[in-house]
Amino acid sequence: MSAHPTGRSAADEALLALASSGQVPQEYLGGSGVAPNTEASEHVLQTWRTADCVCFDVGCTITRADGLDLLAEFMGVKDEVFALTQQAKDGTMNLSETLEEVLRIINCTPDDVRRFVQQHPPEKRLTKGIVNLIKTLQKRGVAVYMISGGFREDIMPIAKYLGVPRENVFANRMNWQWDDETGQPTRLSGFDESQPTAFNMGKIRAISKIREDHPYNTVVMIG
Repeated sequence: MSAHPTGRSAADEALLALASSGQVPQEYLGGSGVAPNTEASEHVLQTWRTADCVCFDVGCTITRADGLDLLAEFMGVKDEVFALTQQAKDGTMNLSETLEEVLRIINCTPDDVRRFVQQHPPEKRLTKGIVNLIKTLQKRGVAVYMISGGFREDIMPIAKYLGVPRENVFANRMNWQWDDETGQPTRLSGFDESQPTAFNMGKIRAISKIREDHPYNTVVMIG
């Protein structure tokens, strides 16, 4: 999530806009670190007044850190994954190639994912002010979506904690090899490339899909 020139997060800026427009109770600002008397620009205010759908990125927007980076650290391969993701940012690898290679390096099992989620529960990972912001939007009847190049195995516990419906989550999905005898997933075998977030420009693809399925007038993307 890019920082605002004031040093505030995107979540704080959005909350500020709602506060300035009188659409969020002042008590909601208590845990956000946002000064109640700070004003947002008229353009931002108008956007938030008319928004009927708000989409959030997850890593470094809803959460303070990227989920894949945390999982890589948990699995002891943080440096290898960091070097690989830097190549993706430099444009030397496309997103689908990067995700495939990252999963090959992480090589987690379903038990690893469960232990990771237990050690990194949603309430300890969230960006300051994000819970209040999402609650406020939902109380106004605004549809909230989560769009991420990360994986549902990590993101769904966060969505559940925030009260975001599973059908409003666009993220990648790990593929698993299933044991014939136990009928249980045992080994990671890549990821589902049918998801819009599996490729470059995935957020745009996801928003296009949302617009196809729902008659929203104003869609806001944060992160």
